[in-house]
Amino acid sequence: LRAQTVHSLQPFISAYSETIAALAPRDIDDPHVVLLTPGPHNETYFEHSYLARTLGFPLVEGDDLTVRDGRVFLKSISGLRQVDVIVRRLDSDWCDPLELRGDSLLGIPGLLQAIRSGQVAVANAVGSGLAQSPAITAFLQSLSQQLLGEDLKIPSVATWWCGQERERRYVLDNLASLVIKPAKKPGTHPAILASQLSAAELDTWRRRIERTPDDWCAQEFVDRATTPALRDGRLEPSRFLLRVFMVRSGGRYRLLPGGMARVSGAPGFSMSMQYGAVSKDVWVVGESAAVQRSSGPPVRQGAHLLRRSTHSLPSRTADNLFWLGRYLERVEFKARVARTLVDALMDEAAFSAADSIAPVFGVLCPGCDLKSLRRRNALNLSACENLLDQWFNGVLPFGGLRADVESAVRIARSVKERLSLETWNSLAAAAQSEGALSQNPGVVISDHTVKSLDRTITLLSSISGLFMENMTRGDGWLFQDLGRRIERGAQLCRLLSTAIVPPARDEESMLRLLLRCADSLITYRRRYFTQIYSLAVLDLLLFDACNPRSMAFQIGEISSHLDGLPHRQQPKAAPLPMDQTALRLVSQIGLDEAKHLDGQVRGRRKDLAKFLEELAGHFGTLSAQIGDHYFAITRSQPSAARDPFADRF
Repeated sequence: LRAQTVHSLQPFISAYSETIAALAPRDIDDPHVVLLTPGPHNETYFEHSYLARTLGFPLVEGDDLTVRDGRVFLKSISGLRQVDVIVRRLDSDWCDPLELRGDSLLGIPGLLQAIRSGQVAVANAVGSGLAQSPAITAFLQSLSQQLLGEDLKIPSVATWWCGQERERRYVLDNLASLVIKPAKKPGTHPAILASQLSAAELDTWRRRIERTPDDWCAQEFVDRATTPALRDGRLEPSRFLLRVFMVRSGGRYRLLPGGMARVSGAPGFSMSMQYGAVSKDVWVVGESAAVQRSSGPPVRQGAHLLRRSTHSLPSRTADNLFWLGRYLERVEFKARVARTLVDALMDEAAFSAADSIAPVFGVLCPGCDLKSLRRRNALNLSACENLLDQWFNGVLPFGGLRADVESAVRIARSVKERLSLETWNSLAAAAQSEGALSQNPGVVISDHTVKSLDRTITLLSSISGLFMENMTRGDGWLFQDLGRRIERGAQLCRLLSTAIVPPARDEESMLRLLLRCADSLITYRRRYFTQIYSLAVLDLLLFDACNPRSMAFQIGEISSHLDGLPHRQQPKAAPLPMDQTALRLVSQIGLDEAKHLDGQVRGRRKDLAKFLEELAGHFGTLSAQIGDHYFAITRSQPSAARDPFADRF
C-alpha cells in the first residue's frame, strides 16, 4: 500500500465535515450534527456506520430524535439536546410519518415542519432523490441547456421516459434491445436486460408499460466494465459501477480521490445492494498523493474547544451498550459453566458424582428436568449429553449458547461505529467458534467441545480486556460495564443458589465445581491449598472485594459507576430509585458475613438462600430502574423559567 502512493481521503473528509457544519441555522461555534440511518437491518448500514465513525457524527435512528416546538432534539441520557444538522441516509418517503408515509416506523414525526420553520438543516434535502430518478436522465441535456446555457460535458446514457407518447412508442417497438428500469425510484425494482427475456416475457412487459407508462423508462444497453470478484472461492469478472462524490467547499467543488464502487453480487446486471450487489473500495494512486495529504480546509472557529465528557450519548446507544455488556458476560459465564460440566463428565468419577454435577445444569438450563439426568445414584451420561447438545444449539425454550451469542452480535452491530476493529473481529471470531460446536451433533462430551469453549472464553475475555484498555471512561463505557457487572452478579446468585444451597453428599466435589465455574479455583488454592471448605468458598465468592469475580467486587463497581452518570452530576440532586437500590446492595453485602450464611438447617442453607434471592431481586430491579430512567424516559435540562417535567418523553 505504501508503494502505491494512494491519495489520502482526509482533505475531502475534512471539507465535507466543515461544509455540513456550516449548514447549521444557528450561529454557534459547535453545531450538533447527526447522521440519520434506517438502522442495522438496512443493506447499507455498514456504510452508514463507517461514515459516522469517520466523520465523528453520532449515528442515530428515527426513534432517537423527537420534534418539540418546531425544533429537532436528540434523546440523550442527560435529556433533550437540540440538533442543528441531519445528514440523511433514510429515503425521503420514510422521513416523516405525519406528512409522508403514515406506516413509517423509521422517521421522525414533525420533521418536515421543523425543516420548514428553519430550525434544522437536512443534508440530502428531503425530495432530492428526484435527481437520482432514472427518468431525469432523459432530460439532462435539455436541463443543461435551459439552466446553464450549454451542452453536457459528459453525455448521459440515452434514456426514454415512457410517460411521453413518442418515447413510449419507441420503447415498445425496440424493447428487446433496451434496459427496463423504474422511472421514479432507483433500487425499487432490478434493472431488466430485455435481450435476455423470452417472447412471452417481452409481451408481458409491453402490457405492463402500457398499463402504467409513467412508472417506467428504458435506456440503451451499455455494457459495464468488470473487476475481479471472489465468488465461491474463485476470482471471476463482475460488472461494477463507480460512484463519484463531490462537495462544495470554499466556493468550489472538491472531488473525493477514491470512494467506492458497486459490484454485482452474482453474474448479472443489477447494481442494487437490495439485490445482492456488494461494495468495493476505490483507490486513486499517483505522484501527488503527498501533496493531497497536506492540503486541508481551514478549521472552523469552535473546533478547538476541549472536551472530556458531554453526556450527549443517545439513549438508544446507551441501551444497546448496556445490554451488550450483559449478553457478553452471560455468554462468557455460561461458557465457563459448560466447559466445567464437559470436563467433569469426561472424568470417570462422574458416574458416581450425580449429586455434584447434575444441579449445575440448572445454571445453563433453568427450569429443565434435572431428575432425568440421574439414573439411581449415578449420572445418566446420555441424558446429560443430549441436554448439553440442545443448549449449545439453542433448541430449548429458554434459549442457549447460540441464541445468546446471536443476541450479542446483533446488539454489537447496532453500535458498531463505537467499537474498535479489534473488538468487532474478536466478537465475530467468538461467534464462529461457537458455530464449531455444532460440527459433531450429538457428540458433546469430547475434547473438541472443550477446545471450542476454551477458544470462545479466550475471545470473550479479550473483548473484555479491549473494553477495559481501549474504551474511554465516558458514558458509553459506564453503561457497558454496568450491564456486565449486573449480569455477573445475577449469574453468580443463580450459580450459588443452584450449587451450594441444597445439600450434596460429596460437598467437596460440588465446591470444586463451583470454584471452577466462578473462575476462582486458583485463587482459592493459593490461599487455602487443597482442602476445600464451604465457609472459605462463600467468603471468596461473596465478600472478598479483592476478587474480581466476587459479589462484593461487582456491587462496588456498580456503586462507583452510578456516581459517574449524569443524574449524580447535578448539585443537590435527590437520590433516584436506582441509587436507593444500589445502596441496598452495598448494605446487604457489607452487613452480612460468610459465617452466618454457612449455617445449615436440616441440611439446607436457608439464610444463604434468602440472601441470594434478595440480591438477585435487587439486580433485576436495578437493571429495570436504569432502563426506565436513561433508556425509556428522556428529560430536558430544567431551568428556572421552564417546568422541569414538561419534556418528559
